[in-house]
Amino acid sequence: MADSDESARRVYLDYNATTPYADEVRARISHVMEHYWQNPSCSYAEGVRAKDIVEESRRDVADVIGCDDPSQIVFTSGGTEANNWVVQCLRLNELQAGRPVHIVSTNIEHPSVALPIQKLCKEVPTTVSCTLVSPDPETGAVRAGNVVAALTPHTRLVSVMLANNETGVVQPVAAISRAVCTWARESGVPPPAIHTDAAQAVGKIPVEVNELGVDFLTIAGHKFYGPRIGALFARHGSSLSLVPLLEGGGQERGLRSGTENTALIAGLGCACQLITRDSKQSSVQTMATTCTALRQELMNRLGTEGVSFNCWQPGADDECRRLPNTCSVAVTRLPLQFTARAILAKCRHVVAGVGSACHSDLDDSGCASSVDSVLTRSGVSSSAARCTLRLSTGRDTTLQDVTLAAEDIYRAVVELEHEAMATGNNS
Repeated sequence: MADSDESARRVYLDYNATTPYADEVRARISHVMEHYWQNPSCSYAEGVRAKDIVEESRRDVADVIGCDDPSQIVFTSGGTEANNWVVQCLRLNELQAGRPVHIVSTNIEHPSVALPIQKLCKEVPTTVSCTLVSPDPETGAVRAGNVVAALTPHTRLVSVMLANNETGVVQPVAAISRAVCTWARESGVPPPAIHTDAAQAVGKIPVEVNELGVDFLTIAGHKFYGPRIGALFARHGSSLSLVPLLEGGGQERGLRSGTENTALIAGLGCACQLITRDSKQSSVQTMATTCTALRQELMNRLGTEGVSFNCWQPGADDECRRLPNTCSVAVTRLPLQFTARAILAKCRHVVAGVGSACHSDLDDSGCASSVDSVLTRSGVSSSAARCTLRLSTGRDTTLQDVTLAAEDIYRAVVELEHEAMATGNNS
């Protein structure tokens, strides 16, 4: 992402927040908007073709997550709706039946999972309870055994994200699913539904719903060069039934009423196709190569004592994997009176964040916070969390980009060090 003027060149390193539309996706959306704008529910030829496009895209989405039955894919407005929908199904299914409900989740989930669960527990405290499992502070990953230890005979939902948006740690969802099913079988109780928010994972690591063993899986198109809509995989026969939240025309097999946005659905399908067709994972390799180079460039400039990479263990096994594009780095060389925001404010080229774009300014109560709670809950010290940058590379990131970015961050830190010395506070 370069301008002709090197001094004005911006290096975007916030691909975990959002990605640009792929050229092919943009072209597909434009084509469908121009030629197939008719209502997919209409029976004339143009409407039928629009409906065909929706169903073709549904197959593309199913393919990217290894789902062999496209009817298990429901289109949504985005990842937030999909996550909320799963939690709301507990209210509509279990609570209306008068049964007690227990939920197991983690304390590092995206707000669109954490807040609906929190709200449900507050609204019906005598019936709904939740146990939040913490990740291992050494790895940032939740242990399957700790999830099983939190289960009760009333557990109806287990929700664990597939990859953390801030640390990049891939959670062992498949192992958790196996352990939960084994526990249910041995305990003689129905297995709880298992949900994973895979918004950050699709397009970066292989995602296979059957291998993961999940009943629900959340997809967000804008995380992998698609439009800002999403989809929910809902397995047929799950112990938790998907219940419609809206009444209307009965689209999406009666599960989500509202005229389908054919153009954006086509764009989502196209974005999924790009992932499926990249059999050699060249895009993932690009992200991994540039992210590795970025870590090395930062160490070269700031020194091995001047930076610390959160939840990162070189050569870690599969239980401690990370997204290939994510670099959560604490600039420990930074003077104590400054935070990571001060670094970014001094940068001329780097475009990045200090945490999740959805809640980097908020603490648990929705108030401004100087320390990122997801990081500290993942085992990162408060002092390291205060000076942490979340850098994430993309398909178009180059080695020249990461060199410029590392130099830019280095210059910003040096400027802040000089300011600290000038004020007599350089601790």
